[in-house]
Parts: sequence; C-alpha cells; structure tokens
Amino acid sequence: MSDANELFDPATIPTHGQQHAAGVRANQAAFQEKFGDFRKHHIVGCQIGPAPQGEWVGIQFEKEDGDVVKIAIPYTLWQGFGNEYCLAIMSAGELLQTAYGEARGNG
Repeated sequence: MSDANELFDPATIPTHGQQHAAGVRANQAAFQEKFGDFRKHHIVGCQIGPAPQGEWVGIQFEKEDGDVVKIAIPYTLWQGFGNEYCLAIMSAGELLQTAYGEARGNG
C-alpha cells in the first residue's frame, strides 16, 4: 500500500470560482444527463466513516423507502472524490442562491 499522504495534493483542492471552468461545467452537465431524476433518488440520511484499517471510507445512504445503499471509496480515489464533491457543492450552492435568493443563517 502506498503512503496515503502521497495521494493527496493540496494544490488540486478546488477553490472558489473553479466550479465555473468549462471542463467542470461540461462534466457536471454530462453527469446530470446520466443521473436522471434527482428527486427520485434523494436520501433522508447518511453516515460516513473509515474502515478499521483506514483503507476505505464508507458512506451509507438511507433512502425514503428504508433501503440502504452502501459504498466504499478506496484511499486511491479520495482526492478525486473530495475534489468532485467540493465542486458539486460549490455549484449547487450558487444555483440554490440564484433560484431562491440570499442564504440566511440562523444566527
């Protein structure tokens, strides 16, 4: 097993604005087309945690019908998963803000 720290390159972590890159937008559009109906696949809960020896991170998604979907992400894919997640959240946040107005906190 490689040193997991060698797999992380902080220089590749997305920063604000990178969600607007043409390649990112194209990847997201292709994903949306393949994914289909988001509402049909929404979840009502999730949990995340490491494997006993740390070689995977597991995510458990709880669906509305009680079904549970489990995935395990190997350490070799953590960087890519994290980057894609960050870009998706940044894009989704902007889309939400555009659709519904300024975000308001509880404070």
